[in-house]
Order: sequence, then structure tokens, then C-alpha cells
Amino acid sequence: MRDYLATLPAGDAGTVLTGRTPADVPDAGPVLCSCFSVGVNTILTAIETQGLATVEAVGTALQAGTNCGSCRPEIAALLARVQHREAAE
Repeated sequence: MRDYLATLPAGDAGTVLTGRTPADVPDAGPVLCSCFSVGVNTILTAIETQGLATVEAVGTALQAGTNCGSCRPEIAALLARVQHREAAE
């Protein structure tokens, strides 16, 4: 993740070259909201842990979808997928 790389001290090249996020850093997943660099895993975690049910609620919690709005349909699809899975369980 580019954001993670920006926070590294100069001498941590060994961990960067593995191409993996260290275990103590949560994996945000692929970036869904490029305006605020919010990843899919971050959104899914927030939906599940905070009980978010609308695109607006996700925007309030994470800012995702609150700038240009191009990711709003994808956020809605994630919400539908999570709600559909919960209904099936």
C-alpha cells in the first residue's frame, strides 16, 4: 500500500521488498474510494462492525463516496452483498 510506504523509515527496505503488508498493519484491500484512499476491506469491516446499512452511513463513517461519488455504486454493491449474506445465514 502506498500510504504504508510513505510512513516507513528509510532503513526498512527489507520489509518493503516482500510486497506484503506487515502482520501488525491491517490490510485495507484494493482501493475502492480513490478520493480518500479507502479500501474494500476497510469498508467491509466498517459495515460489519458498525452495522452500516446505507451508502450515506459508510460516507459518514469513512468519507468514502462523499467527494466525487463515482464509488457510490460499488459501495452499494458491497452493502447488498453483506446484507444478502446475513439474510442467508
